[in-house]
Amino acid sequence: MKIRIEKNPQNLIKLLKQISCLADSEKSALGFLPEKVFQVAISKHQLFALIRGTASNPKLVGYLLWGGIWPHAKIQQIAVAAKYRKQHEASRLMQDFVSEMDQRGYTDITAKVASDLNIAQAFYKNHKFEIVQKLRGGRTTKRHILEYFRVLPKPGLLPAPGRVIQLLNADREPIYAIDLNIFFDVARDRDQSANKLISACFNHLIRLVLADEFLNELKRNRKPNDPALKFALELPKLPDVDTEKLENLAKKIYKLIFARQDQSPADSEQAISDTRHIAHATLARATAFITRDGKILDAQRDLLENFGIDIATPEQIIEWFFQETQTARSEETAGSGFNVKDVCSEQLRTYLDSQHVEKAQLIEQFCAPGEFTQRQAVFEDGNIVAVGALQTPQAVAGPAKLLIHGLPSNPHYVRNIDHLLTKFVRIACKKCPAMVELAYIQGQAEPRNLATAHGFTLLPEQRYIKVAAGQPLTNSNWQRVIDSMRRHTGLVLPNSMLKHWTKKITIKDAADKKVLFTPPELEEFLSPTLIVCAGRDAVVVPIQKDYADELLETSDQLNFDFLKKKTAVLFARRRFVNSSRFAKVIQPGNLILFYESQSSSGRGAIVAAARIVDTVVQQKGDISLKQLEQAVVNNVENFSASNQVLLTTFDNLFRFSRPVDLKKLRHLKADKANLVGPFQIDSGKTAEIFSLGWEDE
Repeated sequence: MKIRIEKNPQNLIKLLKQISCLADSEKSALGFLPEKVFQVAISKHQLFALIRGTASNPKLVGYLLWGGIWPHAKIQQIAVAAKYRKQHEASRLMQDFVSEMDQRGYTDITAKVASDLNIAQAFYKNHKFEIVQKLRGGRTTKRHILEYFRVLPKPGLLPAPGRVIQLLNADREPIYAIDLNIFFDVARDRDQSANKLISACFNHLIRLVLADEFLNELKRNRKPNDPALKFALELPKLPDVDTEKLENLAKKIYKLIFARQDQSPADSEQAISDTRHIAHATLARATAFITRDGKILDAQRDLLENFGIDIATPEQIIEWFFQETQTARSEETAGSGFNVKDVCSEQLRTYLDSQHVEKAQLIEQFCAPGEFTQRQAVFEDGNIVAVGALQTPQAVAGPAKLLIHGLPSNPHYVRNIDHLLTKFVRIACKKCPAMVELAYIQGQAEPRNLATAHGFTLLPEQRYIKVAAGQPLTNSNWQRVIDSMRRHTGLVLPNSMLKHWTKKITIKDAADKKVLFTPPELEEFLSPTLIVCAGRDAVVVPIQKDYADELLETSDQLNFDFLKKKTAVLFARRRFVNSSRFAKVIQPGNLILFYESQSSSGRGAIVAAARIVDTVVQQKGDISLKQLEQAVVNNVENFSASNQVLLTTFDNLFRFSRPVDLKKLRHLKADKANLVGPFQIDSGKTAEIFSLGWEDE
């Protein structure tokens, strides 16, 4: 019989004796409360219970007792019967309680824990509670009481500490100024790319604007009743700018592009007009100036670096933003007790309606039929327990819209929503860097907490936004990736790769505001990504082929839907198990490169890379079921000769499309001890391995 959460007072009152008995058995830790307290709490809907068994013969697994005055909730007791401990049942209670408080509009939760209850303290810390004060306990026990506190994020409240990052179309719509030669291409129907550009403008997919000089030049060369002039006058204009500033900037731009001794007066006159176009676009903070002028295009990099204005042809704009895309069917993932697969719009709508999601506009947005929306759900026993939907942008620089919802009462709630969140963010940035916006749904605090941990920024008006790079950042692909990132998100990163892993980096957002990041912070902010730079070493770890197939999903055979997978594939963070004697070699913050051993019929090559989050040496008998799930193993006995193993948590996993084989590793002198055990390599060799395994994907 499955364990379930019960909140109905009529059913809970039948468990009153069991609740009181469990509370008495834990009174040394929780303190004594008379049965009447639990009876009153049940009547006030302030007690949740975990039960199993039939409706006529329910058995208590655990309970959570709470109180407080709105909007401040207070946990008074949480307890689980001894036989059900270490099965995450207390976490299940806590997750459901947090979701309920969020749905009711509570802003924070407090709890008091005795200082000598180490397991309870670890529990609250794992659930994002922080110690806010230390109080003196009773005279009898002579112990201290620690007060724990957790904030429930609300719309418009920025987390502290936090960064307010302005992005294109999230805070400022990108505009693109067009040159006169593009206009004539359309007017004379001589270029399909220019026609596509204007068509996209009329369909509100890109905002094209004209500079004053554009109209002045057209008026100088056209009669007042000319159809082309009349058409141009109907197009949007750049906002007015200071004339003196425009002329001064135009002179600087002219000097950068056109100033030459052999230029004819006619060429010079046209060049001055062109520079006024560009100067107006720059001062009006246009994202780019679209032209076919060869001299202007040749100066693209100089104009971008010196004045912050990008230069592009119509073909480039079409390539960057309007490539033909089809929403591919997502891979189905099946395993023991779960199934993740595509669902139709009606299935999503039915689920959201059943969960009383009240935002009609939100439901219509993600449930409307269309080729730009992907939808998946996690099924357990044939029932939907979590859903995700991604709507890819049709407009230039628009964010991908993401919806995530799960059942807080489900024991795998966090795992399920973390899987869908990670999966859809990766889909959004598969082809190029992307912005992703997570929909705010009342009662779904955990998806927002996970989103914050994955680098989402909380903005006003119920908006969680992140920038996703979608690929490792190396010295050889840095310029290409940051150019794409600037065009799609508005973020401007330095043109040169990070000098060192310990050096801070300054980026500019879409509002030209400078924001300082450490490299680890930047990596989290742009995740999924791996920053491969000087000063950041890596460790090469051998892994058996069968283990790699399950933990890293590096086997092509695993792409077939009928093959069952272990639950680790649902975790964004997974665990690698090996001997505790390698604890000094495998260090948090470094990169980890997985070498598929030939001795296990593997490829004898580095097949994947990831970021090491943390490492812990742990007694084999103390390893929890969840840790085993994240490591895709049933036990850890064979991983070391001692009674300890090393658990390495990693994330931001990237699989190499071109595995780096042993011959290449030997050429790089990166084959220490014949790759029998883990060993460290410096940042230079790490970069070369990424260049061989990842570049030009």
